[in-house]
Amino acid sequence: MKIKIDVYKKLFEDTGVKNFFDNIDLRFSSPSTSPRGAVCLRFARGRRREVEAFIWETIVQSVKGGVSNIKEEIIW
Repeated sequence: MKIKIDVYKKLFEDTGVKNFFDNIDLRFSSPSTSPRGAVCLRFARGRRREVEAFIWETIVQSVKGGVSNIKEEIIW
């Protein structure tokens, strides 16, 4: 998948835990003022149709009344 993430190697010294990850799931979130709420990004490793895949998920969470209810005003 050509993704490289470096984890501090001393984290694993003398712990019995291998410095190998068989799962990736990174999440980030930032507050948003327009619309009021938060924007969340998630990057994960998964499979689709038996092929390894990189998953990029974007979520915009808003408080009630923070987003228009009119379909034509929502930009996709």
